[in-house]
Amino acid sequence: MSTYPAAARRGDSPNSSPRTAPVELFIIHHYAGFTPPDQAWNRFMTANDRDVCPTWQVNADGSVFECMDPDRRRPWTSGAVDNRAVTVETQNITGAPDWLCSDASHEAIAALVAFAHARWGIPLDRAHVIGHREAPGAYATACPGGSGRWNFSISRPENRSSM
Repeated sequence: MSTYPAAARRGDSPNSSPRTAPVELFIIHHYAGFTPPDQAWNRFMTANDRDVCPTWQVNADGSVFECMDPDRRRPWTSGAVDNRAVTVETQNITGAPDWLCSDASHEAIAALVAFAHARWGIPLDRAHVIGHREAPGAYATACPGGSGRWNFSISRPENRSSM
């Protein structure tokens, strides 16, 4: 059973652990590459070399895969802050140094932010909807890329009207 109704795939990755704290952050990541959706899904849904998996995988076409039940499981993407967060990894459409994401990805992330706001009360502000590089204790990284449109996720009229 998917928590997010629009998820095309569902599962519980072994790269997660039980959630023991309330959700209060939404953290955006990027693949740092062009990994095809099925290949990324397979990596996230099996033990992998980095022991990583987001809550949701967003593909360049805007489709969303749910990698774990976010009410029960915490992702492994951002370190200690993961227990208080839901996270998304999005597929890139350009490489370094910009690491841009598609318009469809931005739309899907905005819809996920609205869902997280409605479900867990995550505030629609840049203190709570953040990029990986902004996460408390984050190591130096370019993640989630240079898209520069993450404010779009919190400023959409339909998101603001749900407050």
